[in-house]
Amino acid sequence: MNDFAVGISYQDDFPNELIAELEIQLKRTGLTVEVRPREGTIFASLEWTVPTLIVAYLAKPYFEAFLSEAGKDHYISLKSGLLKLVSHLFGEQPENRERRRSLLFSLVTTDKSGQSIKCIFPEGASMEQYDLMIEKIHELLIEDLVTSEQSELSTILGSVAPTGGTQYIEYSIDDESWLVIDLHKEISAQAVRSSKKNETQ
Repeated sequence: MNDFAVGISYQDDFPNELIAELEIQLKRTGLTVEVRPREGTIFASLEWTVPTLIVAYLAKPYFEAFLSEAGKDHYISLKSGLLKLVSHLFGEQPENRERRRSLLFSLVTTDKSGQSIKCIFPEGASMEQYDLMIEKIHELLIEDLVTSEQSELSTILGSVAPTGGTQYIEYSIDDESWLVIDLHKEISAQAVRSSKKNETQ
């Protein structure tokens, strides 16, 4: 995907009419949109690092457009469209399953330095919480773009050294804030859990 403002990548067994509806809605505001289906694949990795059922991409042209006069309309259309997709995925009152992090929806973007960021959403969040989570990450990204000083987003990301090309952040419902994920600690914890599981078998 390149040269777009908003990208949507989705597993090809998801109803494409819902994706097409979002695409039309965003294009009506003047945004360039790229939509790409993909086959479902099994990955040997931490499950929340792999592509979710639906991945929304916010690229540099989106933020450039947001700073224009039509920016507010772009954001309103984007958020309402994403919330409609999330509502279809989870229902109005999603069940709180044992999994900590959702594997159905994620958002990928970059900060002003070009650092790739994947936003992980918590499992079992309500539609009201999704509304708040999208609002907060959007505010962080815009503040990072326009400020000449150290932004709140750069402070969050700077608390953990990046691993590879992407930094992962997740929303804490308890703290009502986005927090960076320490990938090294997550990998170590996963290894310990796997080792204990093997010992009991």
